[in-house]
Amino acid sequence: MVDTKAQPARTASSDRLTLAVLLSFVLPVSCRYTNEDQSMPYTLSDRTIDMDFIEKVEFISGQPLKKCMQCGTCAAVCPMNETTQLTPRHVIHFTQLGQKDVVLASNTHWVCASCHTCEVRCPRGLDIPKIMEALRQIVLRSNKNFVEPNKMTKEQLAEAPQLAMVSSFRKHTA
Repeated sequence: MVDTKAQPARTASSDRLTLAVLLSFVLPVSCRYTNEDQSMPYTLSDRTIDMDFIEKVEFISGQPLKKCMQCGTCAAVCPMNETTQLTPRHVIHFTQLGQKDVVLASNTHWVCASCHTCEVRCPRGLDIPKIMEALRQIVLRSNKNFVEPNKMTKEQLAEAPQLAMVSSFRKHTA
């Protein structure tokens, strides 16, 4: 028998509630990114989603972020996972959501070894190291150096391996 009761009218508040319920399933309950040992709260709205950031990451990396289905394989195989504040899956997730401040505040894109294990295992063929490199480029294009060679002591320069120095300058200076 068919129910003949009228459906309630859709309103803007019911749409917001539906979106909030859907986001509660999509967003991770907790993320490993912490600020002074407290979980970092994040809010999604049209004001917090930075579409320019999403487009810039896709343009620089050449990778379509929407291709990621959040399976978590990249996080499972990442050898640097224990030292990162966000897993590669969370970096992609927050980048998809335009959360520029969250992504760029984490150390994941700096710690990434670019070993391509995540790319090899990704069922969608997403080149995650290119995305991490794009995030580094976005930070470096802001013309802020994270390593100042002029401020290093002679002892530090003498003790540091040359390859580590070159790598550090490539990754951490504008």
